[in-house]
Amino acid sequence: EEAQHHEQAATQDRVEALLRASHPSVAQLPNEISASTLAEACGVATDPMLWGEDMEVESDYEGPHLSFPITQIQADDLLHHIRSNPDLPLHKKYTAQLLGRCTQLLIDQKMGAVCDCECPPNGKMVIFGDTHGQLADFLLVLQRHGPPSDKVAYLLNGDIADRGDNSVEIFVTILIYKLLYPDRVFINRGNHENHDINRKPAEYGGGFYDEVTYKLDGACFLMFQQFFENLPLVTVLSKQVVVLHGGIPRREGVLLKQITAINRRRQCPKVVQSVEDAILFDLMWADPQDIKGIGLAAQRGPNCRKFGPDITKRFLSDNSLSLCIRSHEVPISLRGFEERHDGRLLTVFSASNYCGQAGNYGAIVVFDSDMAYTLEEHMAPDLDTMIADYLAEQEAAGPRERNQDAQRARMQKASSIRESRDKMEEEAMAKLEVKICQNKDDLWWFFKNIDKANTGKVTAAKWRE
Repeated sequence: EEAQHHEQAATQDRVEALLRASHPSVAQLPNEISASTLAEACGVATDPMLWGEDMEVESDYEGPHLSFPITQIQADDLLHHIRSNPDLPLHKKYTAQLLGRCTQLLIDQKMGAVCDCECPPNGKMVIFGDTHGQLADFLLVLQRHGPPSDKVAYLLNGDIADRGDNSVEIFVTILIYKLLYPDRVFINRGNHENHDINRKPAEYGGGFYDEVTYKLDGACFLMFQQFFENLPLVTVLSKQVVVLHGGIPRREGVLLKQITAINRRRQCPKVVQSVEDAILFDLMWADPQDIKGIGLAAQRGPNCRKFGPDITKRFLSDNSLSLCIRSHEVPISLRGFEERHDGRLLTVFSASNYCGQAGNYGAIVVFDSDMAYTLEEHMAPDLDTMIADYLAEQEAAGPRERNQDAQRARMQKASSIRESRDKMEEEAMAKLEVKICQNKDDLWWFFKNIDKANTGKVTAAKWRE
């Protein structure tokens, strides 16, 4: 699907280039229209502080209300609402205001393409990979580590949007805590924080446009696009670890200061026509390979590249860094993470059982204040089970008056959480069995070659390999 998207985009750009050459009157038009330009053409404000100001909240709206500046109580109430009733979206006025104030915050912070941050003293930094609208994975991690606070920071490494049903709920949660704790919440832009892909249907890799226009409206979609273009492409943690969505640019010897200088406030280029295009594109789209050098990522499209272990080593050395964390793909092992390039490159993917069918685990990376990190894997239960479980916990903590039939139904759902997890495990094992059967000859010879003493056993590391 992504390869087809890039093939079509490349054809469009080749035709466009011919038209520019033939018609000097359009030769000065930008190659990639920015979200601000598009919003202005559609009559949507480009001043973030005006977003939502002309919207009215209907009298029958039953969701949470917001006022600014945001307080801890408002943030916690919104999180409670999303945990208990995510089917009722936050009103478009409040969503637009959150987007506007977070965009203005990034502008006021003079946020560039590279963001520098620190792990909280005596606290921790939790790093997400792709979530793709899978709210259950997001809430499970917040349940385990707590929402953002003075001691708990979060970095979402792009691809929050598209494919899943609840990208909007993940965004509004992280946005409200970004306003409350601006130095404890960080977001990198991924390849799916991009207009062209968002406009595609969910079955073809997109879906965010459909979600936003269904829950909110088209104006909010254009506000999201302007917000995306203000997000950094790279975050550097404690001057040691670089976090980016896709991969290391194909450009030899690229430095962080060069990345900082690029114009990121535009859509990702469909065709790479300059060094700046290549850097912007690769940071969101590139994948690793085991051989040295730069290769083609043909499965993703004609512009996509792969980078080898020598590229990772050189980039880290040139920028005085020790580790690169990226996301962008489900590890082939179906685990939530994958270490490559002699331990210098770590892929983390947080959406478990991706799209409801991959059978993979999700994972996060957790750094402590000493910059030691742990990898935590999970298999999130379905969202209905999580909601029922949360409501049951709330009921046990402090009974409230509720309809008895509804309460009984929620308790029954909560009791099925173990069954739901067991079912996911069974599905993952069934898929693994199929893979083993399909590759049994190769696996047999591989294991026999390792097991010289004919013990019938290999190490877990070799089995994963």
